[in-house]
Amino acid sequence: MSFILTVASAIFMQSISYANPVDYEIKSESIKSQSSKSDSMIGSVQEAEIYLKELISSNKDRPIELSFVVQKQSLLGTHFYFVQTKNGDEIFESSAVLSVDKQGAPYHYYSSIIPNAVPIDGFRFRVLKNDSDLIEKAWDHISGYGRLLEKTKVKKECRPYKGALYPFHVVDIATEGPRGYWRILISDVDGSVKSVEDRSLERKTSRASIESRLAHKNKKVDYRLAEKNLFVEPEVSGPTIDGNAQVFDPDPVTTLRDANLQDNAPASAFSNAIFRVNLQDLTVVGNEVHLVGPWVKLKDFESPRTAPTTTQNGDWSFSRGENGFTDAMTYYHIDRSQRYIQSLGFVDAKGIQFGPIEVDSDGLSGQDNSHYIPGSNRLAFGHGCVDDNQDADVILHEYGHAINYSINPQFSGGDTGAMGEGFGDYWAGSGSLPAQNGDFQKYKVFNWDGASGCWEGRRMDRLTAQYNHNKNYGAHQSVGDFVSDELWSTPLFQAHVALLGLGKDRGAIDQIILEAQFGLGSRIKMRDMANSIVRAAEALYPGEEYADVFEEKFKSHKILE
Repeated sequence: MSFILTVASAIFMQSISYANPVDYEIKSESIKSQSSKSDSMIGSVQEAEIYLKELISSNKDRPIELSFVVQKQSLLGTHFYFVQTKNGDEIFESSAVLSVDKQGAPYHYYSSIIPNAVPIDGFRFRVLKNDSDLIEKAWDHISGYGRLLEKTKVKKECRPYKGALYPFHVVDIATEGPRGYWRILISDVDGSVKSVEDRSLERKTSRASIESRLAHKNKKVDYRLAEKNLFVEPEVSGPTIDGNAQVFDPDPVTTLRDANLQDNAPASAFSNAIFRVNLQDLTVVGNEVHLVGPWVKLKDFESPRTAPTTTQNGDWSFSRGENGFTDAMTYYHIDRSQRYIQSLGFVDAKGIQFGPIEVDSDGLSGQDNSHYIPGSNRLAFGHGCVDDNQDADVILHEYGHAINYSINPQFSGGDTGAMGEGFGDYWAGSGSLPAQNGDFQKYKVFNWDGASGCWEGRRMDRLTAQYNHNKNYGAHQSVGDFVSDELWSTPLFQAHVALLGLGKDRGAIDQIILEAQFGLGSRIKMRDMANSIVRAAEALYPGEEYADVFEEKFKSHKILE
């Protein structure tokens, strides 16, 4: 299937509005339908770039400029990711991806480009060229007063504005005060700040708006002092051993089949929900065992200042409410999820998040939320209300974001906000369903974290939710009687349950959904991903029911027509 969609670029916040924006052209097409191109063989980045340019350049007098980003392998082939550039500078949320099979034959391409990208007269990056000046301007704008959470990054890019491309600088500053992983957009035309956003992806909508967080009354500190106070934990390395721990799997509400369980219940109420598990490949330094392994590294990079627990014998027999308990929960469930992904064939060059992810198991300044930070590849969990990482659903949901960005480094724009959250919910549901009593409230996500009066959690049975292809669905958007995240998680999980009912294997279902995320770029829509899932099902399991069931569920929500 193929389609072309033109969408208006909307890059600024309330501070700027404009007419006649530059248009993006989005294509997702099977190459096998194009007989003139289907006999080409691709064996290098250069060949992929030439091939893609011929496919997507509609104006031969104004050829498309592409810059290579990364090459990835999956179960079905190899994927070459590019970004569109103008005069060598990256264009915001542009992408072009070519997928070739194991023999090098192209079978699909995706592009999100500006075909007639025209720079403003005299286009060049000329104002505020010095990174330190840009950082100071961004720091002044947020009136920073806390220590840095990570090193500040500066990059330049072109963004569409008033029918042309304008130069901007993007400054990423992560700080405890005002708390946020701030992305500040600075115009290189006049040096003014055009927008501010928090780039972290939170499990649920934060109660505090960006405006209120930036309207603080704290006295700004010198940026150099904040930079000096950046705390960098020393790397932990050494021999490894296996340990053990007490954990919930997935959570006490599910295991006990008790939806009325309260956070303030006595310890005895949780005793039958505790499982003894193995912790694999823990790092030993001296006489201490650390929750640092090949797939997870527990660290302390956000407030409160609580160092990850260590033991002398690898035994994490901590009680609920102690940080050692949530530390072990975090390590165990992420490590198990990664090893499960590898069991599906995504290993080594085909690996997904194939390396340790840094996690602060007690972060977000104690708030009742958790988040993933794109670009930094970090997770953090808050301990407000029910400790977020007492619930495996929260842990797996956040790890789902890492999966998305590991597969697709250009995962932004379009419907990616809703799809990222929806996939995280699905990944949690898939992980929890096989557990003891996993079918209890199986269509609810965050059974424990979304209980005890904390918040309501989310659902994966919004069967009447309908998709509008002409809209873009961001994260956690209210759409009538459901939120945007549920519009994506529902057909995924309903297909999962239906296929299990047909005797199909959980691993095959998840394998299809993971494979389908390869070969797509920025500004993807739910329809793009749904078509990719159906294609992956047909390719991985031809003649079986997988593709038909997925297609049926997507059509019931009008994601597919």
